[in-house]
Amino acid sequence: MIAEPNHKQSLRLGRSIELGCLLLALFTLGCGTTTKRVATEQLLVSNAIDEAVSKIDFSTLTGQRVFIDATYLKADKAAGFVNTNYVISALRQQLTAGGCLIFDSRDEADIIVEPRVGAMGTDGHKVTYGVPKTGGLSAAASVLSGSSVAAIPEISFAQSDAQSGIAKVVVFAYDRQTRQPVWQSGVAKAESNSTSTWVLGAGPFQKGSVYETTRFAGRDLNEVGHGNVLRSGLLRKPSTLTTTEDAPRYDSAHQFTPPPKTDETDVVEDAEVQQASFEE
Repeated sequence: MIAEPNHKQSLRLGRSIELGCLLLALFTLGCGTTTKRVATEQLLVSNAIDEAVSKIDFSTLTGQRVFIDATYLKADKAAGFVNTNYVISALRQQLTAGGCLIFDSRDEADIIVEPRVGAMGTDGHKVTYGVPKTGGLSAAASVLSGSSVAAIPEISFAQSDAQSGIAKVVVFAYDRQTRQPVWQSGVAKAESNSTSTWVLGAGPFQKGSVYETTRFAGRDLNEVGHGNVLRSGLLRKPSTLTTTEDAPRYDSAHQFTPPPKTDETDVVEDAEVQQASFEE
């Protein structure tokens, strides 16, 4: 019996390795990708800013005529939609909610409020559970077979992509005429997060502080289904419209105090008194 040449055995070994990798890849069911994350990054940054500004208590300046000096908050157009202009608007909102009187002219105000931003951006990290892309086994097979063997691709059983938005805001105030210090906020820092997870290629499953519930591929998890047109998202139920009376006055982390409710009996009595006065 004549033995086969060694190079044929090595070639069969290389093909066996490639076939094994292919079969292993077939077991990773599902396929899901995330193309762009610009909207998520904007949500992360804006949520962090809102949370940081909401921690600043302007009650000490209630009733004061204030001017926001944004000299050291330069608008950066390259930063995208959420930039220092968003911080200024959030501070104006919080000042108004605190009972302060905002003036656009420096000379009309008594108190100068000067903010600064120490951090405003996103971080992220990715973790893969499985076999990373490697060329070690292909290099060993190439040495044995004498021919080039393709590198083993990445085979992931699960993958996690986490992002966080961070904001740091500091504000202080001083008297416009005397230049004496009046108040300072201290460091107001906040962080928001978002995590996308793929399991056997299916995903992403999204959760974090920027989402109300766990989502699957951009939709609420309880809305995803098969065989139900409404649950599959092909048709959507019309959103319930609320009247202006039922809607909140301000839907934000910084809520204004709602106006006091007027008793209907008082309104009727006032109308009767006015009518009587007219008749007289």
